Amino acid sequence: MLVQRRFPDILTAWHGLVEELAYRAESVRAVGKGGITVSYPDGLVCQIDDVLKDNGLHLGMSSYSKLRWKQFLKRYFRPNLLEWVHSTAEELGDLNKHQVSGYEVNVNPMFEQIGRSGYGSSSKGHRHGACLSSLQLQHWPKPKVILFSRASQIDKAGFLDLSLMHLVAKETGWDTVSGTWIVSMAFIAAVSQMFYIRRFKKPVKGHAMQKTVTRFWHDDFNDAKYGPQKRSIKKAQEFLRLGEVPRSCAVKDLSLEF
Repeated sequence: MLVQRRFPDILTAWHGLVEELAYRAESVRAVGKGGITVSYPDGLVCQIDDVLKDNGLHLGMSSYSKLRWKQFLKRYFRPNLLEWVHSTAEELGDLNKHQVSGYEVNVNPMFEQIGRSGYGSSSKGHRHGACLSSLQLQHWPKPKVILFSRASQIDKAGFLDLSLMHLVAKETGWDTVSGTWIVSMAFIAAVSQMFYIRRFKKPVKGHAMQKTVTRFWHDDFNDAKYGPQKRSIKKAQEFLRLGEVPRSCAVKDLSLEF
């Protein structure tokens, strides 16, 4: 049975989903408690009443720099994305009937394994296909941005998906825009929770991956055994020291152009 959630805005949705999996895993029958990931037991349908509301959205919330945003756009979209949003919003506004328009997202290149076998690491793509599947716009009966994700690590790359919904909604020029985010596999990971816990001053005790998060953390990030673990520790330490993530920026300052 699909997991259905509803939130008033993007930031509330992001924190709500992450912390439900982190601290209320048993109540949602989450899969993987105690391991390196925790996920919903079925597909997630997340309704967001207002995706235009900013609430101080910032890439640093998920440890990302501005460079990562450009990489995200180039992986899934073509340079005509902004043009498509503008022209589609105008066309749908003139139609005044129930119609949904979709943008054809670029597929990831063929997977090529690098590093340790079985971990899905690749320099060119993802083993099971693109994580972002479809971007859609609807104007009537209610202006809406609809995003389909095959898989989303909510506490990390999921923030980019939600930021995309916000920026697309802004570019439509519509006064009110809701959102529907559909994720076939929505999860959080111990390696990214090391940053999230410290960034937002959340407790380790009672966390669904308490033992793993504790085991993964090193006071010296150079003691970490693999790249994502090292980067997460480094970003957390930079934030604790500087109060920000270097080279990051507010979502409102991002663009759909690249």
